[in-house]
Amino acid sequence: ARMQAEGSTQEPVLAGTGRRDMPLFGQARTGELAGRTLVAALKAWDDGQIDLQGGRAVGLGPGCELTRVRGSSGAPVRLRVTTLEGLGRCQASLVTGKPTDVQPGDLFQIESWAIPDEAAVKVWIPAAPPDRSRIDRVAREMSVLTTSSAVRWVADPTDLAPTHVLGWTGSTWAIRPAGPGKALVDLGVDPTARSVLSRLAGGATRPSLFVHLPPPTSLVAELGLGPGTRKGAVEATGDPAGATYFLVGRVVAGGVEYAWVLPGAAGEDARQGLPLPVRTDWLPVSTEPEGCRRAGLNLKELIKRGGKLKAWLQLGGPPDPGTFP
Repeated sequence: ARMQAEGSTQEPVLAGTGRRDMPLFGQARTGELAGRTLVAALKAWDDGQIDLQGGRAVGLGPGCELTRVRGSSGAPVRLRVTTLEGLGRCQASLVTGKPTDVQPGDLFQIESWAIPDEAAVKVWIPAAPPDRSRIDRVAREMSVLTTSSAVRWVADPTDLAPTHVLGWTGSTWAIRPAGPGKALVDLGVDPTARSVLSRLAGGATRPSLFVHLPPPTSLVAELGLGPGTRKGAVEATGDPAGATYFLVGRVVAGGVEYAWVLPGAAGEDARQGLPLPVRTDWLPVSTEPEGCRRAGLNLKELIKRGGKLKAWLQLGGPPDPGTFP
């Protein structure tokens, strides 16, 4: 753009025959290294420190370990990242091998990721969730409200903001009216559709209701995001106000589904300008152990993607001694 502004018509080109059939950095499209994150060695120092041409932009961080790819000359070499020097550069120390084993241009692939010290995204999961049988009982009871003329059923809280939410408090079921300062309406441990309707009756307008089902204890265990678990890009928090996403369950025909939901993002108006997805896909959770395990893995994968997206949006470049823009 600068050159064109000064009157030059020069345009960059990529010429050649076979080279045009290869990716930007020349590695093979197929085979063992296809799709791998590869970084090149820049310089090996006598003290065992290795400069690598890769940094935050490819997810490297202190503690990540890399091995030299097959086909490079010399003995097997393993490196551990020690410091980040920018988006496109870092320094690593030798775990196995000698400084003379590493030559400029040697390619290394990531073998072991290090968990970052700070979570990229915090999630809230309802406290002390009940067992699956109690959740299923409430889901069956509340499913009759989907066709009730006395209440507007909200199937997805990101499409329509409900005026009332029926949810689990940790020890009992309660209705939470929308708006600040509104008191909870306790329904006990076994609410019925009739008791819900009686609490919602008497308003000037027809109420809209969302039934927020907590995850069963078996699903929470499969997620592995609660207190005492290994922290990574996702961290569970007990404070809903500090969470980016909530784990939300809903009543569907024949069972229950769960998704990660961005709070307060209902309707098109609320979504304007939001950089993050308002929710993930809804995933069914069966009563079988294998179905619960599979749902837990899928939900964990979805929120990890959300954490990566949030981290990229908030990525800050540290001072770079090189010429990386």
